[in-house]
Amino acid sequence: MSNYEDIKYVETFDSNKIINDISTLALREATTENRTAYNSNSSSVDVFQDATGIDATSSTSRDSAGEYVSSLTSVLAPKRYWRAYKTSSAVPGSYHTILKVFSGADHSTQETVTAGMLSSTGVTVTNGLQNLLDGDASTAAFHTDSAGVGSTVTIDFGSGNEKALTRWFFDYNSLTNASWRAEWSSDNSNWTAVTVGIQISNFMDWDAVSTNTVNATGNFTGATITAPSSVSKMGGIFTYQDTSGTNSLNTDIILQLSADGGSNFTTTTLTALPDFSTGIKMAKANDVSVTAGTSLKYKILFANQSSGSKEARIRGVSLQY
Repeated sequence: MSNYEDIKYVETFDSNKIINDISTLALREATTENRTAYNSNSSSVDVFQDATGIDATSSTSRDSAGEYVSSLTSVLAPKRYWRAYKTSSAVPGSYHTILKVFSGADHSTQETVTAGMLSSTGVTVTNGLQNLLDGDASTAAFHTDSAGVGSTVTIDFGSGNEKALTRWFFDYNSLTNASWRAEWSSDNSNWTAVTVGIQISNFMDWDAVSTNTVNATGNFTGATITAPSSVSKMGGIFTYQDTSGTNSLNTDIILQLSADGGSNFTTTTLTALPDFSTGIKMAKANDVSVTAGTSLKYKILFANQSSGSKEARIRGVSLQY
């Protein structure tokens, strides 16, 4: 008989290791298959293939090509003025300019134009010798057949961003009956020539200039998920990329969780996990106590972001509940 008593070592079981592995596998599968956001009874997965899993953004945006969310936002900044400047005398004939204005996020909506002014978006035309509709309510024709050398027709688009695309072209009875120079300006003072000697059916498309800004701070929230029963503890894993610099968890990237529809968010303590793939990092937060409820969502916040210095991209998020 042994003089020693049998000693049994019982290791505490940690279910979070399995949960984190399952969440990681779910993110990997969703990334490989390019899946849209989806939920199960105990988790949700979004790799930003589209914007359906995003509820709201503040100084952040989803990049549709790269399929990530960052604090980079783009603002349309259209040039404010166009003008046609007559540079030489013209032979007799009917010639005029025609203006079309397009708006909307994809510039596909053609606005209704009235003589001399597009009232819905504040476009004003000045120095048109005759402001006449050209038989089409969606275009305005500015006839200048009596215009002298040096006369101009100027179009002011104001400072709004919705007037992102314009089409302004010249229509002549003859290919050689006039010489005009088209110019644009951002201040109605300094003008840059676009082309010289515009001829029949020649037109210019004017796209807005898109200015990209990396905002120092920003955040976005995931779409609300309805849990099958009340939840008081949550967890989450997300993948991210240091596009520039090195982002610190819990300082530059912060994860908050809520079970009451975002009325109360709890700030988590993030811990790094092994890299998801080359250049793609991963972080976790487990067993986070939240105000109980069935309307679950996350919020990710950015801080200290700066173009070329520190830029983070969130690639995917998986909630655990």
